[in-house]
Amino acid sequence: MKHMADDANFWTWLREHKQGALHGELSEQLSELVSAVLEHNKAGTLTIKISVAPTKDGSTVFVSDDVKASVPTADRGGSIMFADDEGNLSRNNPRQMELPMRVIETVDEQPVEVDTTTGEVKEMNA
Repeated sequence: MKHMADDANFWTWLREHKQGALHGELSEQLSELVSAVLEHNKAGTLTIKISVAPTKDGSTVFVSDDVKASVPTADRGGSIMFADDEGNLSRNNPRQMELPMRVIETVDEQPVEVDTTTGEVKEMNA
């Protein structure tokens, strides 16, 4: 025999289950989910699982819930690094020799060379 549930049955249960704590939790998590979806322009989900198990007396049931939210987050990004033979990471390729570099600046739009160790400024012949 098929039982027709009262339309308000779920709402009544949700409002009364755990003294309304589940309803509050769902409302809060839904608000956080919507904000994160709008902020990160990615989809998310809010899932409620309701479990019903018979009790030993056979005339009552134990109702429990599990709420899971999958809230979108910002992309964390990353870095491209080189690894040496010992497993150390570096921004520079350890298998490529380094080129001698010098700092070139301008004074009154004339190029000058700055010694990075002494700070001495030398005019360059252009």
